[in-house]
Amino acid sequence: MKVLLRLIFVLFIIVTVTNKADNDLGTTGKIAGKISDTVTGDPLPFVNVIVLGTTIGGASDIDGNYSILNIPPGNYNVKASAIGYNAVTVTNVRVSIDLTTQVDFQLNETSLQLGQDVVVVATKPLIQKDLTASTAIVGGELISELPVTEISDVLSLQAGVVTGAGGDLHIRGGRSGQVTYQIDGVPITDAYDGGSVVNVNTSAVQELQVISGAFNAEYGQALSGVINLVTKDGNNNFNGSVSAYTGDYVSNRDKVFWNITDINPINIQNYEGSLSGPILKDRLFFFTNARFYKNLGYFYG
Repeated sequence: MKVLLRLIFVLFIIVTVTNKADNDLGTTGKIAGKISDTVTGDPLPFVNVIVLGTTIGGASDIDGNYSILNIPPGNYNVKASAIGYNAVTVTNVRVSIDLTTQVDFQLNETSLQLGQDVVVVATKPLIQKDLTASTAIVGGELISELPVTEISDVLSLQAGVVTGAGGDLHIRGGRSGQVTYQIDGVPITDAYDGGSVVNVNTSAVQELQVISGAFNAEYGQALSGVINLVTKDGNNNFNGSVSAYTGDYVSNRDKVFWNITDINPINIQNYEGSLSGPILKDRLFFFTNARFYKNLGYFYG
């Protein structure tokens, strides 16, 4: 029995890692640009470009152009280096789902001995050229700063999104069943009522994308909008977080809500924690998230 359980656990990890690596539809972004000589402006071929902190990278072609695909959403530092040139690092490069981030490099010629690296801070362009749909993108950093406890609270803050009386979401006046939900590229729309069948904690979200019009053909069975969510991954560093809150219902309408004056500070309890890190450095990582939520209701406080 123990051998069978271990085998199932190993197969689960293999399937999870394989799906995460192969299913890049609507879950990753792209970095592209051109590398040239600072003095002459000529394109530089065969320059190595690396996304620091990952095993992802690429090289420029004969025209100095490069592209790096399948990058998970987040902020990165990108480094370009070549023999005979000073290395240049561009910091705070933001990668978003299904979008291309333009990062151009200009390298200064140097002697053969090692010189100092040049550090450049990336700036966000005013216009995203490959953004053809009405899209709202919320990163995990912003979600952690918002006074929200549920993903539905984040969605209700976006333009064109309205929460109904029953808690279902409506995008641009459409019905709740006309919204497609995806987590890590996997459709999770409930076939019965058109809602989401999986709830994800806010601390486990890497990036949230709300597409409310003119979305691409890759998102099928969506009439009014698409909600695309990418969860966090582990990396070579151990990271963790713990949060908790308690509370109760308070109202002066004691004739409507019986026993509302009976205050209990632990009537509502929420405890949440996450932990991530490496299993095999640069090869295999883990991310875990757990939450305990208890709500006794408003009948007694």
